[in-house]
Amino acid sequence: MAPELRHTRYRLPASLSGKAEFDRVFRNGKRYRHAFLQLIISPAEREAEGKIGFVIPDKSVKKSSRRNRIKRLLREAVRHWWMYLNGGHYFVFRVFDFPEFDHALYVESVFLKLLLDSGILTNEGRGIARETIKSASERYPNRK
Repeated sequence: MAPELRHTRYRLPASLSGKAEFDRVFRNGKRYRHAFLQLIISPAEREAEGKIGFVIPDKSVKKSSRRNRIKRLLREAVRHWWMYLNGGHYFVFRVFDFPEFDHALYVESVFLKLLLDSGILTNEGRGIARETIKSASERYPNRK
């Protein structure tokens, strides 16, 4: 019998739902911030469980179409990198002053810098993330 895979490659994890789950992550989580994005990580209630949530305040991004674009960019980054994350955590991504420049590779590189800072990536994921960040910094040298 084949071993059961914890992560599926092209599927998003479950979403945090309800104020109580978000409050628990904000209260108990560890925070990391880079450029326009903050990552809050909290241990999950059950080991195999992992959930994500996004917080994009109206004050930071006025237009709803822009907020939805940001969520799509972040969801795509999570979808792509989920299999390289150590399981058993809740993740909340909070946006502050999102730049007008929102190329997907730049957003992904900021996302990856947060994951590297938090130490939540697997060994394989760390190597791939560093290469991705390097290629993004060569392509967009004036960005953090």
